[in-house]
Parts: sequence; C-alpha cells; structure tokens
Amino acid sequence: NNTATCDGYPQNGLDCYAWNKTTGRGSFAWTWNPCCTDGMVIGALPLTGFRFNVFYIKATAQLSKFRFASYVAQNNSIVYVTLDAPSVVQHGISLR
Repeated sequence: NNTATCDGYPQNGLDCYAWNKTTGRGSFAWTWNPCCTDGMVIGALPLTGFRFNVFYIKATAQLSKFRFASYVAQNNSIVYVTLDAPSVVQHGISLR
C-alpha cells in the first residue's frame, strides 16, 4: 500500500495525520469539540504545479463554513476564501 491513511479514526477523541512523502498522498481525521474551533496548515506548497483534493467521509452538522488562507508575500498579507460547509462536505474540494 503506497498511501498513508487514517482509516478507523478518529478514535476515542484521538486525531490522526498521515502523510506519505514518496507518493504525495495522505489523510487526516480529527474530532471537533463543541467549545472550540479547529484547523490545520498544509504547506508550504509550490507556487505552481501542484494539486490536492479533499473529500470528507463524515462531517458533523455543526460545521457551517470552511475557511482557506493563502499567504501573499508581495505585501506580507493573508487572503481568505470562505466556503459553505454543506457544499464542501457533499462535493469535496480540489485546489490547484
């Protein structure tokens, strides 16, 4: 198997982040607590020539949005894109 997986997670509140550097494939699974926000950073990504797809196997109804950030080096700022959670959960995300 040439993929890194988090099959069977989250378990007992434990999160999982798995990445295979050779294949460039991985998965993640974590549990959100009602009190708190959560997130992760994927990077640094090259400026061109990359693609990643995110698909949600299971998502909680309490999620209302997904927010993605991109660093802009020219003016040392961050640009955000906010997406509707039901659409993201249903269709996934492909970033290029």
